[in-house]
Amino acid sequence: MQKDHASMSRILVTGATGFVGGHVAATLHDDGVPLRLLVRPSSDRSRLPRTIRRALDARSDAVELFEGDLTKADSLEDVCEGVDALIHCACAVKGTFDESQESSHIFMEVNVEGTRNLAERAADAGIRMVHLSSTAAMGPVTDTRVDETTECVPQAPYQISKRQAELALLELHEQRDLDVVILRPCLILGPGKDGGEPLKLFNLARFGLFPKIGGKMTQTKPLVDVRDVVAACAAALERGRTGEVYLIHSDGGHTLEEILEVTRRLVGSRRSGIPIPTLPVRVASHGFEAMAAAIPTFNPPITPGRLDLLLADRNISVAKARRELGFDPKEQDLYEMLGRTYVGYVRDGQLNP
Repeated sequence: MQKDHASMSRILVTGATGFVGGHVAATLHDDGVPLRLLVRPSSDRSRLPRTIRRALDARSDAVELFEGDLTKADSLEDVCEGVDALIHCACAVKGTFDESQESSHIFMEVNVEGTRNLAERAADAGIRMVHLSSTAAMGPVTDTRVDETTECVPQAPYQISKRQAELALLELHEQRDLDVVILRPCLILGPGKDGGEPLKLFNLARFGLFPKIGGKMTQTKPLVDVRDVVAACAAALERGRTGEVYLIHSDGGHTLEEILEVTRRLVGSRRSGIPIPTLPVRVASHGFEAMAAAIPTFNPPITPGRLDLLLADRNISVAKARRELGFDPKEQDLYEMLGRTYVGYVRDGQLNP
């Protein structure tokens, strides 16, 4: 067990200009934890959390910026010097379901090689690394009950990159004694997201265009509030077993029908969606997949793996995280989680009220 994160001299956080990394950095800062934030030279600093920007403007010692690029190993040489731990949230995530060959290259360069570069520095410094992975690393798993022992079968480029990053870290754990804890949250909700699946859902629901494929809407879909993900990161720093993986979600089952109903209420729509038979979508998905293999820049709107994922029940167990991390998700109200996400999209100009 590590020492309490609040007593650490400084924690390194990556991805602070992004969604989860921003929430992690803001929460740790509010808890009085000194931070070092890894930012690319080209990063938009205005995307840092407001409290972080204020600390930087005041030239407070509470927040340090370290300029570096995950894909350039030599720029990370001193990034872990003088810190007690690392929470790695940065990754290439835009176009999570983009299956073009071009996106595949970006995902592998940032999510795999970039993570390995950073982990090498953490191993050099002998510090704990909490790595924010994703259930995407498991691929379109269709098991009714999913836990950390479920076989990973990633198919899409993003999924493959997240799993390859995990394997690279576990290899460094074995070869260099890297102290690493891996978290796999499911779809994360909350304010501050830049696009993503929830935004697509809000737009589809507003115009009644959500595809009810096969008429089935009773399948369970795992969701988690970003505040619970932040709490899981802190718990992993203090109590996570090195070399272990933990699934993270709200531990509350929500069906696709319930998710769509709440989404419709938030956007003020009475339209329920478009029923579509499964067979033509299945046939089209195989055709789109073949096109993506032949055309490097083509991003298929649907693939067989994504269709399987949409139709499958996904009951994810967080028993291991509860038992070993003391993880206790507080945010389980679907309207609250989706509502905060909706308000964030409207506030950031990504969605019309």
